[in-house]
Amino acid sequence: MKRSNILAVFFIIIFFFGAYSYSSAETGSHEKASFHKLETLADAVRDQGAHVTRWSLYARETSLQLKHPSEFYEQAKHLKKNFPEYTWQSVAKEQGYYQITGYRIIPNTEVKESVSFFAYPQNNNYKTYIIYEVQGNKWNIKSWRSYTPEIATKLSKIFTGKETIFTCVNGKYSDTMKSGLSKRVEQVLAHFSAEKVEQDNEKTFVSVSAYNRQWKDSIETNQRKMNLQVALRTVGSATSITIGTPIITSEY
Repeated sequence: MKRSNILAVFFIIIFFFGAYSYSSAETGSHEKASFHKLETLADAVRDQGAHVTRWSLYARETSLQLKHPSEFYEQAKHLKKNFPEYTWQSVAKEQGYYQITGYRIIPNTEVKESVSFFAYPQNNNYKTYIIYEVQGNKWNIKSWRSYTPEIATKLSKIFTGKETIFTCVNGKYSDTMKSGLSKRVEQVLAHFSAEKVEQDNEKTFVSVSAYNRQWKDSIETNQRKMNLQVALRTVGSATSITIGTPIITSEY
């Protein structure tokens, strides 16, 4: 992996951890709650008359603090032993930053899942994170529910129960939109009974952060809670929609 790519990944990780530093934990099974949220995001995209082009569930957790790079390699060996079904890349390293990633396609599907382990220097030690992501380009709720038990098992095997989970859905409208982007965003917020917190308005792009009181997790922005982001963008005659909770984790 190129140095620029490695550093970009670490900046993204740090941002996500910082963004969620004010989160409140969900009660009960937060895995099941997140699975249900992904379904509601896909429903909202389809209710808007768009078709899902990508969906993802992303989980991460602070891992061990290491004293020496050799410990990273030991942990990487442990991961590879625990998940032999994955194809593992070689350890990528650059200026004290380390990363290893394993991935596979879930059998009989086009769904990809991956596990990544990262380490970077901090205060004469190495801070580490572990990340799990599952993503697909086609949405079928029956198929999704058929492999959620396997995903839940994978989450419990990778994490200690303190992981933070993000869900995100991208979609595209098949026809030229007859209503403006802002109106569409308002319709999405109404779908979730969410209150608008912040909004970025441009001629061909609208992004909104909002708060759904029914969801127990949240982050804080400008001293206000939020747990939903919606973005719509028009390029030529094509319009795309992206919805994420608590924040969008994909390009839009």
